[in-house]
Amino acid sequence: MGPPMDGAKETLTFLQAKGYYILIHSCNNRNVITDWMTYWHIPYDGVWSGEGKPVCDLYIDDKAVHFTTWAHIQALFEQL
Repeated sequence: MGPPMDGAKETLTFLQAKGYYILIHSCNNRNVITDWMTYWHIPYDGVWSGEGKPVCDLYIDDKAVHFTTWAHIQALFEQL
């Protein structure tokens, strides 16, 4: 995995500060994800690597809250 996309750290920091629980869903090995997040100092609360998507209030990906850029995601949440 390469470096995070522009705005990832800032937006996840913003969302966490607003009280959102940040759960990363990935098919990758949990340790790979946690090591990568820690290396890049990106805030998160947990990693889900089980079958299916976890139950949550909102998904940020290309099939739910449509992801284009992190700035777009932050702008959406600023309106809530």
